[in-house]
This record gives sequence, C-alpha cells and structure tokens, in this order.
Amino acid sequence: LMALMVVLLIVRKLLDFKTARITYLLALAVALVGLYFTYRDFRDSLSHRLLGERFHLGAYLFWLGWISINLFFLFDWKQTYLKRNFTSDISALKKH
Repeated sequence: LMALMVVLLIVRKLLDFKTARITYLLALAVALVGLYFTYRDFRDSLSHRLLGERFHLGAYLFWLGWISINLFFLFDWKQTYLKRNFTSDISALKKH
C-alpha cells in the first residue's frame, strides 16, 4: 500500500488534473476487481476457505486500504490543484 501511495503521489506531481483523475479511477477499478476476485476465491477454493477468518480479514483490509487511498486522492487532489492555481494567480496579480 505504501508503494501505491508513492505512485499516486508521483502521478499527482507529474500529470494534469484530468489525466491524474483517470489514473485514480483506473486504480480504484483495479481495487474493486481485486476485492471481488478475492471474495470469489475465498468462497470457491477449499484451501483458502480453511485458512480462517484472520487471513480473510487481512486480505479484505488490504483491498479496503487500497480503495480508501484512491478515494483520498480522488477527492483531495482537486483541492490541491485549485489551491496551486489560485496561489499562482495571486502572485501574478501582485506583479502588476
């Protein structure tokens, strides 16, 4: 999850708003698909079903953590982007 956060921070710094938002949505879709397949695997595979509740909880927490990181970047990045543009606009006005 830390690697995902670093990647999303790099995306935030290097890409424009629209491209970064698409990247965040794709990462969110990957997380939702991963959560679904994890659930299906735990239901269908006998060996994974026998591993126990704590193993399942850890896997679900991983995917929920991935989803929460993506949601944070989806909703926080717009504020950061607007704040960055607002600051540059104010500094440009002060020069005149």
